[in-house]
Amino acid sequence: LQKRIIATYFWVRRGLFLVGLTLPLILLGIGWWNHIHLQGSMSAYYFAFDPPDSQLRVFPARAAFVGITFTGGILFMLYRGFTNRENWLLNFAGFAAVVAALVPMETPANCTNCGSNTFSNVHEVAGLVLFGSLGVVALLCTNETLAKLRNSAERKWFRIAYIVIAILLFLLPLAAVVM
Repeated sequence: LQKRIIATYFWVRRGLFLVGLTLPLILLGIGWWNHIHLQGSMSAYYFAFDPPDSQLRVFPARAAFVGITFTGGILFMLYRGFTNRENWLLNFAGFAAVVAALVPMETPANCTNCGSNTFSNVHEVAGLVLFGSLGVVALLCTNETLAKLRNSAERKWFRIAYIVIAILLFLLPLAAVVM
C-alpha cells in the first residue's frame, strides 16, 4: 500500500508538470488547426477566433484554456507539499489558477460584444500570482523534496531543473506582458 501511495504521489507531481507543459502546446495546436495566429499569451486564446473580422464568434481554444487551467488549479489545491510553506504557496497558486480560468482577460479590440472588461484586471493579477507562486515553490521549496532522493546525481539534475523552471515561471509572464 505504501509503495502505491508513493507512486501515486509522484505520478500526480508528474501529471501537474505535464499539464503545465502541455497547456501552451494544446492552445498552439488548436490555434494552428483553426487558422488562429500566435497569441501574445495563453490567456489570449480565450478570445481568439478566425478570421478576426468575422461576425461569427467561435472561440475554439476557450474550453481547453478554461478546463485545463481550472483543473490544474484544483489539483494544486489538493496536492500536499512537504512543508506548510509549500502547501500555502500551492493553495495560493491553485486558487489563482481557478480565478484566472473563471475571470476572462480584457477583450481584444477586434472582439466587440464579446464580454465585459469590468474585472479583466483580476485575471491579470491572478495569472501573475499563479506563475509567481509556482516560481517561489520551484526556488524555495525544493530542498525538502530533493532531500528524499538518494542519488546525488539525480538530486543535482532536479535542482538545476527546478531553477530553470523557476526562471521560466518568472520570465514568461513578463514576456507575455511585453508582447
